[in-house]
Amino acid sequence: MDKIVVNFPETIFPEYHQLTYDIPVGSYFYVQDVRETCGLVSLKERIGKMDDPNVFLSPQRSHTHLLWFTQGALEYIIPNELSQDSRLEMLEFDLELASKFPLSNNNWPSKIGFWINDVFVGATEIPGNFSDVRGCYTPAWWPILVRFLGLK
Repeated sequence: MDKIVVNFPETIFPEYHQLTYDIPVGSYFYVQDVRETCGLVSLKERIGKMDDPNVFLSPQRSHTHLLWFTQGALEYIIPNELSQDSRLEMLEFDLELASKFPLSNNNWPSKIGFWINDVFVGATEIPGNFSDVRGCYTPAWWPILVRFLGLK
């Protein structure tokens, strides 16, 4: 061969109409079998009592910025503003997750599953608690547990 020619398309992804929703953490519609250790916190303070699953029904849950539970599920309802003749091409979620372990353990895997309209779409395994690292959405007042517990 003397020559190989490869033609790349000018546009990798065709143009499409995009709908974006910011869904607050506390805007879930249904709580199922949440077990302690569990809780909700806002940007400024703890919401309700720690390790009380009833706090997930609190009217203050709309202010939730961080939540956790050992077992259970939360259901979010997201509006579908697509017209009848539209075709969904892609669905993308962006969220911050961590494993939950009493106090701290960076080697404590947790498996988290995702369903859309009762159809299982996948699961991810979070490798550890990482309570010695502040997340992007962790409220400023929430202590880094290593420092809080005097472990460092």
